[in-house]
Amino acid sequence: MRFKKKIDPRNAGFGSQIDGRQRDPRQYFTVRRILTPEIIELDGGLQVRLLGVKAIEQQSARALAYLSGLIVNRRVYLRFDPAARTGDGEPLQAYVYARNRTFINAHLIKRHYAGVAENMEFHFKQRFARYAKA
Repeated sequence: MRFKKKIDPRNAGFGSQIDGRQRDPRQYFTVRRILTPEIIELDGGLQVRLLGVKAIEQQSARALAYLSGLIVNRRVYLRFDPAARTGDGEPLQAYVYARNRTFINAHLIKRHYAGVAENMEFHFKQRFARYAKA
């Protein structure tokens, strides 16, 4: 049996990444500096509040050092929560992920460098509460 038409497997793909042409749908930003354990500044001057994170006064220096070592001058991407509301003049609220998909908000709470913001509603509230108790 002869095939009438040859198919290039790179064009078919079948879910694989043979040639790496697939584009990453995330938009990445570079972290310029850490303002507080709750707020970071991205390239272009955009300020972002880490959603669900509440600074702990005694751990503030440790949290700043941890964030500086982890994400300053590195690329991150943001995910937004439809349940979270941002008022006028307030920093944008988002979940922040490192390029390697490290969930920065959760890691601050897991390491007890920050607490859970109980005064707002957000998707990961129960998960963050579990991390804070562990």
